Amino acid sequence: MAILNFSNLDETTKENRTFDKGPKVLLKDGAQFTGKIFFLEERETKSGTGRYLSVGISIDNHNCTVFEILNIENQNEKAVEIALKNIRNILKFNGITSESFDSNDLMGLNVCVTLGVRTKYNSPDKENFVKFYNSFAGKTVNTEGQHVQAKMPSSTHSKAWGETKSEDEIPF
Repeated sequence: MAILNFSNLDETTKENRTFDKGPKVLLKDGAQFTGKIFFLEERETKSGTGRYLSVGISIDNHNCTVFEILNIENQNEKAVEIALKNIRNILKFNGITSESFDSNDLMGLNVCVTLGVRTKYNSPDKENFVKFYNSFAGKTVNTEGQHVQAKMPSSTHSKAWGETKSEDEIPF
């Protein structure tokens, strides 16, 4: 498995990061939403035997943020397989067709997600979670009973995808 390198993250920025979530909004279970990745950080698992990407998604037109974990290195191969599939769907939704990518380039990308609702751990409160990432860019997306056109990002991506491969890229 390829090693992802996030060494360019400023440690002081990581320590001082806070998120103002505003009033809690609970979105409909099973509905599809578009959003943008606004937070991305690589973390080590509690056991120290794996790594994951902590991903924050801001849902468009709603005061809602959803945090997601994508296992990029784990003893459970199925967890890694699911994470790589989700990453491929994010890239595909943004019109990026590449056999490799740098995980730092996920920051700021648009996503289309199907959300679920679950009870928070050790709390009676409910929260939204990502059931799965959708990859059908440009197709009609049903968002809470309304059909809207899933939009591609307006700007072109700065990296020439697939031109170089380095040790911090994951091949598909």
